[in-house]
Amino acid sequence: MASSLPTCDICMADDTTKPASIWCAECEEAECKIHDRKLNFYCSIHNKPCCVSCVSEKHSTCQTLKPLTEVVKGVKSSAAFEDLEDRATDISKLIGNLIKDKQDHKASVEFQKNKIMYQVQNARKTINIPLDKLETDLLDELDNKEKSQCKRIDSLIEKISKMYKNVNQIVNDLKRVKQHASDFQAFLVYLN
Repeated sequence: MASSLPTCDICMADDTTKPASIWCAECEEAECKIHDRKLNFYCSIHNKPCCVSCVSEKHSTCQTLKPLTEVVKGVKSSAAFEDLEDRATDISKLIGNLIKDKQDHKASVEFQKNKIMYQVQNARKTINIPLDKLETDLLDELDNKEKSQCKRIDSLIEKISKMYKNVNQIVNDLKRVKQHASDFQAFLVYLN
């Protein structure tokens, strides 16, 4: 084994170099973190891949050990992986709709402001000059409320936009995993 840490192939596809945290049992690019051995088994009781040493030390009584190569077969085309991908896509759509709803709400606040301004100006014309101060006060208060509402909405849109970006990153990562990663690597992504 080389002295420097290997880099993650999926990250390298995105021009990002990160040290690999686990090695692939199929292509033998990595080993058990604890024992520095090839991962050969999967314990469904503990939901963990394990090497021969792990089996003898921690999983000797586990009755559900299976060869890791059997467990990871078809993980990218499995219903569970597709369900995860669908959920991430659905969340992305929900957040996108929420952002649009908040933007529409902001436009509604502005429309209501304009409507109230028009009504105030008409009332002033029908009454007379002594109400100038009242009009000014009302318009200032309305403007402050609109600014306050817009500031809150902008803050919420910013937070939701960050969530939207993060969820879209997850969706894109899952697509890249499905396209470029081995079944074992996709299986590890699914576990996390």
